[in-house]
Amino acid sequence: MQANGRTTHGALFIVVDGPGAAPHGRLGITVSKRVGNAVTRNRIKRWVREFARTAPPESWLPAGRDVVVIAKASAARATSFAEVARDLASLGARL
Repeated sequence: MQANGRTTHGALFIVVDGPGAAPHGRLGITVSKRVGNAVTRNRIKRWVREFARTAPPESWLPAGRDVVVIAKASAARATSFAEVARDLASLGARL
């Protein structure tokens, strides 16, 4: 998917959007060890899942598209869900 998808960079995340095999939108989350320890990585994944759950699906997960969110090392310095949501919302607007 990354070969024929669109990549968008934000302050905390990279979002790759490409065609999907399912009729509904799918979300993938990648947070590598480079970002931080297990507690930090899991917190970031929870915040991304919460954003995807509460955001309007048509703006964030379009039907028939796969969206992969890749956390940058700077995501470890995010102190609140609002900061993560702000960055993801700006990336979602560019999809």
